[in-house]
Amino acid sequence: ETGKGAGRDIVTAGLRAAPYLLRLSQWDSALALLEESLARDHSRRTLAAALPRLRAIADGLRGQPNEPAAIGTLARVQRSMNPAAAEQQLMSVLATAISRARYDTAFVAAADLSEFLRESGRLDEALSYAGQSASYAERAQLGPWTRIAAQRNRLLILLEQGRAEQVLHEVGDLTSQTRQLAGEDPGGHEVIQPWMVEHTVIDTGRAAALRLGRWSEALAYNAANLDAMQRRGAPDAEIARTRFGDYGPLLNLGRTD
Repeated sequence: ETGKGAGRDIVTAGLRAAPYLLRLSQWDSALALLEESLARDHSRRTLAAALPRLRAIADGLRGQPNEPAAIGTLARVQRSMNPAAAEQQLMSVLATAISRARYDTAFVAAADLSEFLRESGRLDEALSYAGQSASYAERAQLGPWTRIAAQRNRLLILLEQGRAEQVLHEVGDLTSQTRQLAGEDPGGHEVIQPWMVEHTVIDTGRAAALRLGRWSEALAYNAANLDAMQRRGAPDAEIARTRFGDYGPLLNLGRTD
C-alpha cells in the first residue's frame, strides 16, 4: 500500500476474494478483507457489493467470538439505508461485547454509536459514547493510534457544540502525537489503521479552522491530507472530493484564479 494507486487494488482484491472465502466458511478472513476494502472506499458501488457478503458472514459467525464485529460492520454499511435499525444493531453489539469482556469490539461499537448520534444532532449522548469508547480502548489495552482515534471522535462532537477554538488547540496536540508515531511499527494492538487516524485528525483540524475563518490554516491542513491520501493510493474520487474542499478558503483569501 506504500505504492501509488495500491489503495484501489486492495479494495478490488478484498471484494473479489470474499466469495471464495465464504464458500470455504472462512468467515473471519472474509470479514477482515471486506473491512479493509470498506475502510478505503465508501462509494455506493462498493457498499452494495459488500452488503450481501457481510450478511452471510454475520450469519456464519453467529455465536462465535467475532460475531459482534461482523454485526457492527454490517450496521455501518446499512446505516445509509436504515439508520434506526443500524443504531439498534450497534446497541446490541455493544451489550454483547461488554458481556463477553470483548472490549476491543466494545470500543468500535461505542465509537460508531457516537458517530451516529453526532450526525443525528444528539450531541450529549454522542459525547457520552465517545467517552465510553475511550475507556474501552484503555481496558482492551489498544495501541496509541486507536486511543488517538477515540480522542478525535470526542473533538468532532465538541466542534458541533461550537467549541472550535478548543478543538483546534487539541488537534495540534494530536497531530504532534501522530508525527511522533509515524515511523514506528504500529504493533498488533490497533483496531484502526494508522493512516485512517492520520487522515481523520488532519481533517478535524481543517474543519475547526473553517469554523474560525482561519483560511490559510484550513488550506494547510487540507494539503497535508491530500499528501497522505496520495501516499496511500486513495481512490481518485476521494482525492477529488478532498481537493474540492479548498475552494471556499481560496475564495475567502481572494485567490479566485
